Amino acid sequence: MLKNLLTESYLHQFVPEPELTAYLWAGETNYSDLKTASEQVVLNDFINRGYSVRLLRPELALSTSTGEEDIGNRNRIVVVASAVTGTATVTITGSDDDSTYTTAGSLSVTATGTTSGLLTGLYKYYKYSTSGTITITSVGLVESNYDLFYAYKWLELIFMSAVGSEGDVYDMKRIMFKEMYNELFASAKLWIDTDEDGELNNTETINTHTARLIR
Repeated sequence: MLKNLLTESYLHQFVPEPELTAYLWAGETNYSDLKTASEQVVLNDFINRGYSVRLLRPELALSTSTGEEDIGNRNRIVVVASAVTGTATVTITGSDDDSTYTTAGSLSVTATGTTSGLLTGLYKYYKYSTSGTITITSVGLVESNYDLFYAYKWLELIFMSAVGSEGDVYDMKRIMFKEMYNELFASAKLWIDTDEDGELNNTETINTHTARLIR
């Protein structure tokens, strides 16, 4: 499912926090409105290019006992919790032989709902474990390509709101992130669950620059 899992702190990888904060309008404390706007733009861009967005970004559901094979190099962790007391930890372990597992990433969970982060290593098989008091609804992995779609468009809109005149420094940065967004659309390799079975196979991949209408 196509969904933005980023928090505003992710943008600091591209623009340092003090600089990013300086572009806030008077009375604003964050860029949540522009985040929502960017999400709508990205969604419409995929729809207008003929993608069936409900089939994009298929999630690999993980369990605590059986290693799940991933052929899609999915490296964003998505944890959904229905209850948590204090701080709990969800640890993802990975293996290339489904025998010896090592830590591939972990998330600290302090609230119900969705918590997300990135793996620190990629493997063929994954499972998870928890520590602390937490009730898990689901733990899974999704593609991180989409993080960049959302980040670039979000930053483009932030700088667009700061433009004072055509060609100023804010306009140049707006154009830079717009071009990065368009270049990503021209080169990204995406997975699409075309047979709608909830799993991926080696035929369910497409390069955006050669994409045809996917219904």
